[in-house]
Amino acid sequence: MEEAWNSDESHYKTMYLEDAPVYFKPLRAVQATLTNEVSTELHGPYRKENVSYMGDPYKHRIKFQSQSITRTTDLVMYDILGDSKDRNGDFAGVDISSMLGKQSYKYGLTTENTDTLEPEVYYATVIPTAEQRDLGVAKYDKTAYENDNNPNNPKNQGSIWKKWDVKNPKNNEKIDRSQIKAIAIDARTTKAGERFILDKEGMLAAYVEMTATTDMNKVSVKNTNTAFRTARIFAGAEPTESDVFDTVEAPSFHSIIEPVILSIPVKKQTVTPQGLSVPNIRNAFKFTLKGGLGASLLDEKGQAIVTEKTNPDADGGLMEFGKIRILRPGTYVYTVTESGNRPGIQNDLLSEKTVTVTVNNEDDQKLTYTSTASAETPLVFTNTYGVEKVEPNIKVKKILESYGGISVLDISGKFSFYLKGCKRCTYAGRSSRSRFFD
Repeated sequence: MEEAWNSDESHYKTMYLEDAPVYFKPLRAVQATLTNEVSTELHGPYRKENVSYMGDPYKHRIKFQSQSITRTTDLVMYDILGDSKDRNGDFAGVDISSMLGKQSYKYGLTTENTDTLEPEVYYATVIPTAEQRDLGVAKYDKTAYENDNNPNNPKNQGSIWKKWDVKNPKNNEKIDRSQIKAIAIDARTTKAGERFILDKEGMLAAYVEMTATTDMNKVSVKNTNTAFRTARIFAGAEPTESDVFDTVEAPSFHSIIEPVILSIPVKKQTVTPQGLSVPNIRNAFKFTLKGGLGASLLDEKGQAIVTEKTNPDADGGLMEFGKIRILRPGTYVYTVTESGNRPGIQNDLLSEKTVTVTVNNEDDQKLTYTSTASAETPLVFTNTYGVEKVEPNIKVKKILESYGGISVLDISGKFSFYLKGCKRCTYAGRSSRSRFFD
């Protein structure tokens, strides 16, 4: 049938083509998007999920971009940080500098609009409900704003939203940042007090600055940060009352890398020749720990550790410096110095010894380490007893007694005294062998 249809000339019509220029524009479709991504000191590029070392700064970037065919107005962005128990970082500040100077679209304007966005930032110390993610009437609607009784409007007493002063940061100094659980960024009004409109393909971004926790109880917490955007999106030249509010959300995730917890063991021992008893040296020698460049001397709770100890036993003993917490990879050098002395005891020839700790991040989850001092191989200081020459001062007194009125004779120079070493001597009174002489 196909051949029969093609053979019938009545099925064809004549077309005439004329030379004419044809212009093609590149096709591009930009969708309205809200993204929430995290940048850390360890991994700088923004990503949906990221990790930090304890105590490091990091940022959430909340970014919105308009579609290529629509404009946006009445825009408010929220960042829900979470309850303290559910997050592993605290609020440190907010950077909206990229929003400043953002020009507002104005229909019918033939020149560049000099009126720009005047964003305002608010914070809350409670997690806002869906109803509380509403700042009330925008300032550009002056009369309605003044008469607005919405309990969530920051101007009204009792609102959970309080002003975070981005123009005068000193006004924020008394605010307890650790209690902040949510941020709101109001991008609805311009500097001239007009409605702000984000043009097609326009973009706004805010950076919520955080500080990673140093609380060991939160090492296992995986922080979920949720951003919301509410706005009216319209396709025409100006918004109309029929344009409805639209809300979208975007989560991001942040984790903490578990730090290293270690101790530095130090052993004090005394070597004594056979036949000699070691004198009691308990607490006679002091050992001092110092950290080299960047070496931590803080414990699990961030408190200073004890850096001076004395030997605990009569013949020396084992001591431990720690527990020491190390937050980041690197090579750390510690020194331990011995001081103190006792008669007849020669100190270790090296009064200062070093311990090298190497910390690695192998999996972005938990730090590992190696150390030149461990429970099996502690840092040892060896002292020796009985190696010094002893010069005793032995005094002998000769007494001549007389009885019954007999005159005492002058015996000066009449008697001789000889000192000899005894064989297998011990301390006087401890062995009868002390009576036998060479």
